[in-house]
Amino acid sequence: MGSNVELVWPEAEAYSSRVNNCSHASSSLAAIRAKLSAEQLEQFKTSCFGHLLNIDKIQFSGQIVHGVVLRRVAGQGVKDLDGLSFLLGCDVAQFTRQDFCLITGLRFGEVTEVSSGESDEIRLQKRYFIDEGITCNALEEAFLRCTEEDDIYKLALVYFAELVVSGRDKHLNINLNYLTLVEDLDAFNSFENEEGRRKGKSKVTGTSRRNEKGKKDKHGEAQKSGWSFKGFTYAFQIWVYELIPRMADLNYCKVVDPTAVSCILRWRTTTSVPEMRKLNNYFFQSKEVWFAALGTIDKIE
Repeated sequence: MGSNVELVWPEAEAYSSRVNNCSHASSSLAAIRAKLSAEQLEQFKTSCFGHLLNIDKIQFSGQIVHGVVLRRVAGQGVKDLDGLSFLLGCDVAQFTRQDFCLITGLRFGEVTEVSSGESDEIRLQKRYFIDEGITCNALEEAFLRCTEEDDIYKLALVYFAELVVSGRDKHLNINLNYLTLVEDLDAFNSFENEEGRRKGKSKVTGTSRRNEKGKKDKHGEAQKSGWSFKGFTYAFQIWVYELIPRMADLNYCKVVDPTAVSCILRWRTTTSVPEMRKLNNYFFQSKEVWFAALGTIDKIE
């Protein structure tokens, strides 16, 4: 490690934590496939999220994501960053908003307030929800019990945006702007993605949160030691694959479509479970890693 590079977290923490992925891709996509008709699924494929409909085929790797996040470079003011930097071997790599965009194929930019028209009333909120603040749990319940064809599809888009892309805890409130915006499907599909705007600036994979063992959460329940990763964690994982394509040599991942425009469609995970010892020896702490061109790389002298 370069003597002038300090990590945010001590390396001793790298091997003892449980990792939780808050992007609910598997359960949410299963619900969407079961709820939507064949015609609606075809329509969903043409939406801004359509190319991500099979994202659940990528298995989240807590070992890889956790191993890289623990090598985040210290001494950076998050508000002043265009991305977050990580020390991998002798190199410092930066995960930026541009990387997020190239990997996911999602748009991002400044988020503006969406007007619901002359009235402040939001039709979908009034029809399907009781409380003014709508949690992700309430959104899921409304989507599953909805019987009106047009609204099923609209709620499916919002459901995917909140539980898969934004990767929120289910007890947190959704962005009500989405319920207004989805009434105009053309506007929704061209809307600049809020999650993408935040990536690489104030968040790594949304949020990486360390849970202290025994400490109680806001619901009074004792936490287990570990980390929770919010946001679209798959984007960060695919960034690591693109950055270190030699991971395929250990059979942790494989390229299935080298011509795909969005990087996230190029890769699939395998059944091999990554081992932290091998990840460190071959990649994270190796002095011989050669990185791909994606991302900003600085050599440590």
